[in-house]
Amino acid sequence: MRDIAAVVPILPETAVGGDVQQHFENDPHLLYVVIVDREGHPLGLVDRHTFHVRMAGQYGYSVYHRRPVTLLMDPRPTIVEAAVLVADFLPQALGANPSELLLGFIVVEHGICLGVGSAIDLVRHAHAAKKTALSELRTATERLHEANEKILRDKLFIDRIVQNVPSPLIVRSVADGEVILMNRAARRFGDSALSERTSHMTSRMTDAAPADDGQASMEFSLEDPEGKRRDLILNRLMIADRSGMPLWDLYVFDDVTVYRENERQIERLAHFDKVTDLANRRLFSMRLEALCGGNRPAVLFYIDLDYFKTVNDVHGHPAGDALLRLVAERLREHGRPGDLIARLGGDEFAILWSNTALPSEIELRMTPLLASLSAPYLVDGKRIVIGASIGSARFPEDADSAETLLQHADMAMYRAKTQGRNRFQQFQAALSDEVRSAAILTEELRDALASETLTLHFQPIYEREGLQVRSCEALVRWCHPARGTVLPDQFIALAEQNGLIHTLGQWVMHAACREAMSWPDAIRVAVNVSSIQLGDAAFPDMVRRILRQTGLPAHRLEIEITETSFLKNEKANHAALCKLAEIGCRLVLDDFGTGYSSLKYLWSFPFSKIKIDCGFVQAMSQEKVGRIARTILSLAHSLDLSVTAEGVETDEQHRLLVRMGCDEVQGYLFARPRPVEDILPSLRACA
Repeated sequence: MRDIAAVVPILPETAVGGDVQQHFENDPHLLYVVIVDREGHPLGLVDRHTFHVRMAGQYGYSVYHRRPVTLLMDPRPTIVEAAVLVADFLPQALGANPSELLLGFIVVEHGICLGVGSAIDLVRHAHAAKKTALSELRTATERLHEANEKILRDKLFIDRIVQNVPSPLIVRSVADGEVILMNRAARRFGDSALSERTSHMTSRMTDAAPADDGQASMEFSLEDPEGKRRDLILNRLMIADRSGMPLWDLYVFDDVTVYRENERQIERLAHFDKVTDLANRRLFSMRLEALCGGNRPAVLFYIDLDYFKTVNDVHGHPAGDALLRLVAERLREHGRPGDLIARLGGDEFAILWSNTALPSEIELRMTPLLASLSAPYLVDGKRIVIGASIGSARFPEDADSAETLLQHADMAMYRAKTQGRNRFQQFQAALSDEVRSAAILTEELRDALASETLTLHFQPIYEREGLQVRSCEALVRWCHPARGTVLPDQFIALAEQNGLIHTLGQWVMHAACREAMSWPDAIRVAVNVSSIQLGDAAFPDMVRRILRQTGLPAHRLEIEITETSFLKNEKANHAALCKLAEIGCRLVLDDFGTGYSSLKYLWSFPFSKIKIDCGFVQAMSQEKVGRIARTILSLAHSLDLSVTAEGVETDEQHRLLVRMGCDEVQGYLFARPRPVEDILPSLRACA
C-alpha cells in the first residue's frame, strides 16, 4: 500500500475549517486532509467534496471557518497498514464495504500516517498491475516461444550431429532395453547387427570391467554389409537423472580398422624382412630367447649362401633380391609346423625348430634342404647356381643360452664353409675349442703386427736353364715365442677372417719392397695378394704409396693373384688390376690349373705371367697332363705371357719343363724359402 499512498496535509485535532479551506484553496488538486491527535495517530479524514457540501448546507460560508475540524471530518476512515499488499487489500475492502473506498483511506506505518489513497488510486494500481502482468506474460510468452524455437533448433542441431557422426551410436533404455536412438552410421551395419552386440556384450563388459561412473569398453570384430572385416571398440556410458538413477545406456562404436591395420603393418615392418617376408633378426632373437628362456628343446639351423655376392656383382642387386625371395620360398617348402624361418641379414638365414632331435634326424632334414638350396634358380630368364653352407646346434645339448646356441650354430656353419662349401655341419664341442684358440691366436697376431715381430723369407724364381735369379717370392713367417713356427696357412686364413689381412698385407708389401731395394736392379720381388685385399678400393693407392716411400720402381714389383679371386668380385678386381698395371706393376696369375682356369682371364686381364700350380707340375709325367702343360705353355706364349712352374722338386720335372719351353722354375729342387740375409750373396752374384 506504500506505493499508492499520496502525501497530503496533516492537521491537528485543534484545527478549524478555515485551516482546511486554506489548504484546498492553495492546491486545487488536493483531495484529502488528514486529522491526527497529539501522538500523530490519524483521527479522521476530510475529503474535498464532502467538506464543501457540508460547509454550504449546514453553516454557510460566513461561519464554516470557525468550526472545529473534528466536526467536519469523517471520524471513521478506513485505515490500512503500509505493508499490506494492494492485491490483498482490494478484495477485502470490496467485500466488506465498497462505498467507503470512494471516501479514501489512510495508509499508516506503526500507527503514523504515511499518506492517503483513493478508489481511483486502487483502480489505477490494479490497472497498472494488470498491465504489468500482461506485459510480463507477453514477455514470458515471447521468451517461451524463443526458448521453444531454440530447443527445436538445438534438437535439430544435435540430431544432425548425432546422425552425421561417423561413429555408430546407439541409445538403449535401462528399464526395458529398448533401442530409442540409432544413428545413420549404426544403421549401415543393419538395423540389428550392432544393437544385438550391445545387448549381449553389456553383461560381459560389466562383469569384466565394472566402473563407478558406468563407463566400460571392449573391442570386437564384425563384418560390414560388404563382407569386409571391421575392428570396432564398443564404449558404453550410463546416463542417469539428477538423483543418480540410470535412465539410458549410450553406446559409441569407434571404428579402429585402419588403426589396427596400421598397427599390424608396423608390426610386420618391425618383425619381418621386407625383401623375403620372412621373420627378421629382431623377431628371430625374441623367439630364440623365449624358447631357450623357457628351457624348451630346440634345433637351430644357420644357413649362409655361397657366392651370393657374386650374383649381386654380376647380375645386380635387383636380381640378388629376386634370388633371396626364391631362396625364402624353398626354405618355406622345407619348413615344418612350428618352425620359425628368418632372414638374419644379407645372405644369412636361420630355421628355429622347436623339437628334440637326434643327430640322425637333423641330417635327414638337412640333406634335402641342402639339395634344394643348391639346385639352379631362374632369375629374369637367367640360370643362376649357388650353394649353401649350413650349421646346426641343439638346445640344451650344445648350448645353455640363446646367445651360445646362435654362436655354436654359426661355428658349425663356418666349418661347413671352410670344408668346401655347399655342405652342412653339426656342432661339436671341438669347434668351440677351435674358435677359442683362433680368438687367442688372433690377438697374438695383432700383437705381432704391432710389434713387427713377423719376418719375411724369400724363395728365388730362376731362369729355366742358366738358373739365373729372375725374381724372389716374398713369404711371411711367424716365429711365435711360445708356439714356435706358426704355419702361414693358419695365420693368413685367420687374418682374412678377422680383417687383419689388410694390415698384414700392407706390412708384407712394404717390407718386401724395402728389401728389394738392396738387390740388383734386374731382380724383381713377388708379393701374394688375397682377394680381400684386391677388393679394397684403396689397394692400388696403397701400392703406389709404398713404391714411392721405398723408392722401388713399379716394374720390379710382381703382384700374384690366384684364379679363385675372380670368382668373388670380377668387375671390381678387373678395375683394380687395370689400375695396378697403369702404375707399372707386373701382374701374375697364380695357381693356374687348379680347377677354375678360364681363358677369359688370360686375354681380358692385364697379366704379364702365369704360374702353373705345383700339383699340376708334379703330375706332368703323366701323358695327358703333359699334353695339357704343353698346350698351356703354347697358349701363354701366343699371348706374350711368360710362364713359371712352381713346386719343382726333381731333376726329371726340371728337364721336362725345359724341353716344353717353360720360362721360369721355382721349387725346393733349387732353393727353399730363406731369410733375406741368406740369399743376398747369391742375388748379388747375379749382378
